[in-house]
Amino acid sequence: MQTVKEYIISVFGGILYATGINVMISPCGLYSGTLAGIAQTINTIIQDVLHIAVPNGFNLTGTLLALMNFPLLLLSAK
Repeated sequence: MQTVKEYIISVFGGILYATGINVMISPCGLYSGTLAGIAQTINTIIQDVLHIAVPNGFNLTGTLLALMNFPLLLLSAK
């Protein structure tokens, strides 16, 4: 029962973090720290500097963040 509670708290924390980034940080043109900030910076470079079109409604920052977190997940599993 304790692990179910920990999973629920973890998912809630992730949703709260994502909401904070999408509602407060990104619309103001700010960048967060850690890998999320790096993903936001790469997204800005791809869209604004290189002028590569991204389909409307596609979250490139989230995709980049997932791709950067996946190797860390594999490293932590060992």
